[in-house]
Formats: sequence, structure tokens, C-alpha cells
Amino acid sequence: MATAICPRCTNNPELARLIQASGTAKRCTLCKTRQTVLTAEQIGSILNKNLREIWGKPEDSGHNHTLSLREIVQKAVGDSGEWVDEIINGLIRAEKHNLDKRSTAFWKKQGQYVKKEINAQEHYKEWKRVEEELRYSRKFFSERAKDFFDTLFGDIDDLVVVAHGKRQRVVQDIPKSEVFYRARLCKPSELKAIQQDPVGHLGPPPRDKASAGRMNAEGVVVLYMAFDEETCLAEMRPPLGCQSAIIQVKTKRDLRILDFSLLERVHCEINYFHQDFLSEVKKRGFLRALHQLISQPVMPGMETDYIMTQAMAEYLSSVHCHPVDGIKFSSAHRKNGFNLVLFPNKEITGKKKPEMGSLFGVEYVEDSLKFKQTADIIYQYKNLSFYLLNDGQIGFAQ
Repeated sequence: MATAICPRCTNNPELARLIQASGTAKRCTLCKTRQTVLTAEQIGSILNKNLREIWGKPEDSGHNHTLSLREIVQKAVGDSGEWVDEIINGLIRAEKHNLDKRSTAFWKKQGQYVKKEINAQEHYKEWKRVEEELRYSRKFFSERAKDFFDTLFGDIDDLVVVAHGKRQRVVQDIPKSEVFYRARLCKPSELKAIQQDPVGHLGPPPRDKASAGRMNAEGVVVLYMAFDEETCLAEMRPPLGCQSAIIQVKTKRDLRILDFSLLERVHCEINYFHQDFLSEVKKRGFLRALHQLISQPVMPGMETDYIMTQAMAEYLSSVHCHPVDGIKFSSAHRKNGFNLVLFPNKEITGKKKPEMGSLFGVEYVEDSLKFKQTADIIYQYKNLSFYLLNDGQIGFAQ
């Protein structure tokens, strides 16, 4: 007799919801009571389509970390019991039922599989459409932009990823007294003035001197900082012999931060029984790539290319139902380095020169000013192995 599972006998909440919504009344094989159930084969049939969106064959990818079909199904259902074999049988039968005579079966009990790159073209196209609308027709307000960002970030507070062996939320609190770094290039003639007033020269600029950046339009004051001294100096891109000034600032209160570096891992937590699985997969695939978009350096003369990341920052800091105080993202100039951009307190941004603590929730660490001179610059390169994808595009081996 086929194994039948009720909602109470699975550890997967989305599978429990699906059983409750789609099952029929029968005796559950595991708890021996009459409940709403789905058979293991029915569950396998449902899994077939969703697993194909995520998993591919090793020969079609440059990745070499493989999992067996049994390992994939165990992770999907959150169970390692004997009924997993029945789910696999249902999955294989569901695929064979839809195969034509010339096609080869994808799923095999002894097969090995790798995760595929997510096709997020729909989101990329919408990103470009919104960008064009903001650039050419609705520069200061766009319902389309709001709808798009609502789709991407509406559930951001609920997103949990696995990083460094533990579950972490992508929205995190930075505690009071956490230290960060801020720097600027300086001329010899400026050194005395900087020494006399570090905050005035290395703190947030006045509005009329705030140049455009990846997270702010011209005239909008935000505070770019780094998590360590080396990254902070690297972000300045100082030429040989150049002098730089650097200070420490510390948080005066807890700050609510969206960690874009963790968004690259959101695919780890997709539930294969999610009621809107395919759209969720594509959305999270785009969120993973979005971290690369916002980490790109601002090139001189190309500031208008950042209109979308500027709009995104405005949305996250002001429009989102739970605004964030800032965004953490990877440095484009130092490997394993991280930056933090803080958004201003909207209630006091109208003041001509608001104090840094009230505007951003951070303060200067007394006597932390240092002067540095660039003594050497080293660039390292590596060869890339590439391969041809099925769609004709070029992929690079990890």
C-alpha cells in the first residue's frame, strides 16, 4: 500500500499546507489516524517540476559540487525516512509520463545533479524598464518603480539564509558602539585644517557639496563607511604617494541594516513546496545578482548609471513599510572587505548642517584621526576557464 502522509507528520510547513489544501481523507501511514493526506508518489509528482527549475546535470555546468537524487529529495521534504524512496518513484514516473519518445529521462535513481544558475531575465528586463522611466519620463516619482521594489523587498524582514554554518536574517541590527571607518584623500595644504576639525572634513558633506554616488543623487547626503581601515583606504583609490586622512566613527544607537552580501545566499532557503515557487525562485535569483550591481564602483562621468540604485536606496530608507537605516555591501576594491552606507534621518534633513549623530546615529571617536600615505599598490590576476552554455552564452568555472 502506498505511503500516505498527513500535515502533522511532516516537518515541512509548506508541504503541510499543500497536503491540507490538496489532499484527500485517508488513513495516514505514519500516525495511523484518518486525516487529509497525500501519497508519497503524489508528493514526488509535485516535486518534479519545481526541482527541475533548480537542478541540472554536471555536464551542463561548470560546477562540480553534486548531490544524489535521494539527497535532493531528502532536503526538499525535510525527512530521511523510507517513504523518501516512494517520493523518488513518484517523481520519476511523473517525468516519464510527460516524455515523448525522442526525449531522455532527466531523473535517475543513481544520478548526480548540480544547482543551476537561476534565470532572472524577467526581473532584469523590468529593472531596465523602470530605469528608463526614471531617467526619461518620471524622474521624481514612479508607481512602476514602487511596485517593482515592493516585489523584490516586500518580504525582506522574513528572509533567512544559511551563512557560516548558521541561520541569519538579511535584515540585522548593528549594536550601539560598533566602530566603522571613514576616509578622504587630502592635499598637504589641508592637513592642518583636517587635524583641527576632523569631523568637519571627514564627516558628512553639506548638501550643496554632496556629489552623486551609487546610493544617493546629487545633493542628497548619505554616509559611506567601511567595516575596517584597509577597506576604507582601498575605496579611496589613492595614487602612489597620495596622503589620506582616516577616522573612526561609532554607532550611538542600534541601527537596522539590510545586508546585501547575505542576499547572495537566499536561494538556500527556498521551500520546494512554496505556493508561488517559480516566481519566488526567479525573484531570489535576481536578488543574488543585485548585490553585484550595487557593489560596482562609481566611475567618473557615469553617475547617471546609478539612478536605479539611488531609487532603490530611497525606497528602502523611506518608502518600505519597515525602512532600514543603511545597507551593507561588498567592497569593489578589496577582497572580503565590506562597506556600509547610512541613510539620513528624514525628520532633520531639512536643517542646513545637521549634527552627524542626529542625522546618522554615529559619532566621531575622539583622537582616532590618522594620516596615511600610499607606499605601494599591488594588483593580482588569475586566468579564467570558460565554457559554452546551452543557450550559447559564455560561463566561467568557479
